[in-house]
Amino acid sequence: MYKQLIIWFHLILAVAVSAVPHNRHRLKSGSFAESFKLDRVTNPKYSRNITAAVAKAAYKFGGSNLPAAKAVNDVEIHGAARTAEDFTVGSTSPGNVIGNVQNTPYGAGDIEYLVPVTIGGQAILMDIDTGSSDFWVFNTHLPSSQSAGHTPYDPTKSSTFQKLTGETFNINYGGGTGASGFVGTDSVNIGGAIVNAQAIELPTTLANNFVSDTSNNGIVGFGFSNANQVHPTQQNTFLDNLKSSLQQPVFTANLKHATTGSYEIGAIDSTQFVAPVSYIPVKSTSGYWMFECNSFAVGSGSKQDNTESQPAIADTGTSMLFVDESIATAYYAQVTGAEVSANNQWVFPCTSHLPDLHLWLGPNYSAKIPGSLINYQQLSDDSCAGAVQKTVAPDMQVFGDILFKAQFVVFDAGQAQIGFANHA
Repeated sequence: MYKQLIIWFHLILAVAVSAVPHNRHRLKSGSFAESFKLDRVTNPKYSRNITAAVAKAAYKFGGSNLPAAKAVNDVEIHGAARTAEDFTVGSTSPGNVIGNVQNTPYGAGDIEYLVPVTIGGQAILMDIDTGSSDFWVFNTHLPSSQSAGHTPYDPTKSSTFQKLTGETFNINYGGGTGASGFVGTDSVNIGGAIVNAQAIELPTTLANNFVSDTSNNGIVGFGFSNANQVHPTQQNTFLDNLKSSLQQPVFTANLKHATTGSYEIGAIDSTQFVAPVSYIPVKSTSGYWMFECNSFAVGSGSKQDNTESQPAIADTGTSMLFVDESIATAYYAQVTGAEVSANNQWVFPCTSHLPDLHLWLGPNYSAKIPGSLINYQQLSDDSCAGAVQKTVAPDMQVFGDILFKAQFVVFDAGQAQIGFANHA
């Protein structure tokens, strides 16, 4: 009998040990982590509107010649709002915690991508944005007229929320748009990656252009913490709070056209790209994932110098590819019938052939942007607008989701560098 008890004890112990994930690190929050993967899916109720997309970027980066407020509020949405319950959350598995959100993209309009984020136990759809450094969310302190249709976070329903006394934020996106309010901390879970005391910015005032998009309930900034807008004490981004505990201090974006893509925190999945990854340093002091883009080529043409050579940023929160004027002009010179419209946007006959665009990211890596991704919106029976447009940001180019649909991208927070490779 004693031997049988000993055997049973060892069997139970073996099962218990085998159930513990191997080669994983313990986060400060108390959860285990090797890497965290979540599918990044389109908002299927979003449809393309180039005027709204250009306006959104112009206001976000405080560009000159800002569009009228009506253009900003002309949000690219049709249909009912989405909630976190509309997305299927997948199961976890040992060695790699996976949070999956799945849905079918809406036609060719894959321009807004949302992920379910759990704040204080409340599931909320938000936008991961590498072009900003603030974590702000629709909440119950906003006027009901602004929170209507959204899924607001309610700090009174969270047992882990703590208000940060004296801390406020004021994000000015230009032209009078922005968000301002107070700050607290709460437990945040994104795809299994947990930070127990993440700074959360709760606007009490919010510009109407954010209110119109009822599917998106806030922004998770994945820029650098030195650009965070909390005062008097800047707060760390979610990624910066995690990076010292991860197997690798990285974040990858594997975005696909017209299908589900993914983010992964803490590891680089070699099955998602064609090796090698080409790395270039970023200017992290800018707060952005900023790098050089000094050369380009159109179609099978020869490599050309970008005469303006403004730095570029990789921004998951922007849908289009905003390039220096020299690049846009040279590109559309190869598109039959292309011209600048009255709205100062490049348009062309929908039947025109769109060549590929090659951008040199850093001195040596050429990223191919297929021409098939560059037709952004059909404006009429015979007129279309391009996804490549002259930059609306001051002193920089903004490479949005058009780049990510063409390239696998690694954000390396440990080495302050960014890497690019072709999708597998």
